[in-house]
Amino acid sequence: MTSIHKRVLLTVIAAFLCVFSVVLWTMVVGRTMRVYSIPASVTADHPAASLPEGDDDHGEPLSGEEVLFAEEEAQDTTAVSSLEMKGTQEPNVQRLELKQWGLSKRYELSIPSISLHASVYVPDRRYWDAQQWDLLEQQMQVGLLHGAAAYPHSVLPGGAGAVIIAGHSSPPNAQARLSAFGTLFARLPDLSVGDTVALLREGQTITYRVTGRSVVEATATEVLSQPDSGSMLKLITCYPIGTDAKRLIVTAELVEG
Repeated sequence: MTSIHKRVLLTVIAAFLCVFSVVLWTMVVGRTMRVYSIPASVTADHPAASLPEGDDDHGEPLSGEEVLFAEEEAQDTTAVSSLEMKGTQEPNVQRLELKQWGLSKRYELSIPSISLHASVYVPDRRYWDAQQWDLLEQQMQVGLLHGAAAYPHSVLPGGAGAVIIAGHSSPPNAQARLSAFGTLFARLPDLSVGDTVALLREGQTITYRVTGRSVVEATATEVLSQPDSGSMLKLITCYPIGTDAKRLIVTAELVEG
């Protein structure tokens, strides 16, 4: 093979390697761009282990505004984390968390004798109906970070049956310690028979009068049962204050107006 032929062959091989390198680089870059274009569905605020599947509409996709906000969270998780360390959350973060867990603010709770006033969040029935008790507990805990939380099978205030509302008496975890509602029911033991408890809903005040109290084991799930008749309110918190050993149950009956 002459030197001219050798130079031609080397030129052809070099050209082939150059073209192959360009094609390979294009494929790698294109794949990388596709991976990073997928919006993050789980942010630092909502680790996968703590989020429910779907949202409060059982699979309905998030709105454009919520998807955009989720993307913004993924781009700046450090800022969100610093807000939580200060014990505050941006309103959009709160709304997204509540929607993810199917929680909505339905009414207000007022107990004048212990200077208590708070919103009551009611979860949807997805976990109650499915008897997924671990997820129900997580759902309730999210509601308790924002106020009091009614169990999903509660009746409407003033209706036949029981409104069953829980609240923290002492913070059970770090998140609750940062919440303004970690000790919401700390003074519940101070309630006396005859004290009034009001639920405010759509401009209407429904009044109940305390009729009794009891302390039960933490495993006494019968306190969540609905009565056969009457209209009543059950307030539940951990007891003694500062522990989760038992449960204090305060019962009240509807004041007919």
